[in-house]
Amino acid sequence: MNDLTLAPAGVAVAGEQPDGTPYVMRLRNGQWSRPSVPPGGTDGGRYLTSVAWTPRGVTAVGYEEGTTGLPSPLLLTGGR
Repeated sequence: MNDLTLAPAGVAVAGEQPDGTPYVMRLRNGQWSRPSVPPGGTDGGRYLTSVAWTPRGVTAVGYEEGTTGLPSPLLLTGGR
C-alpha cells in the first residue's frame, strides 16, 4: 500500500500487488471492495503513489515507466 485516504464510512487505499498490478481498494463498514477503476496494466511498470476520495468517487495518481525510461503521469479514476 502506498497511500490511504478517508472515504465515506471508511477509507480507500492504493498501491501495487506483488506482480506489479496497480490496485485501488475501499474499506466501508468493515468490508473491502474494489471501486470500478481501470486496472492500469500488469507489466510491473505502473505505480500508484496517491489516492483521494471525491464526490464522484476515487482518483489515484502515480506514474508509469515509458519506453524511453522516463516516467509519464498516470491518472486512474473510478466510481464508488
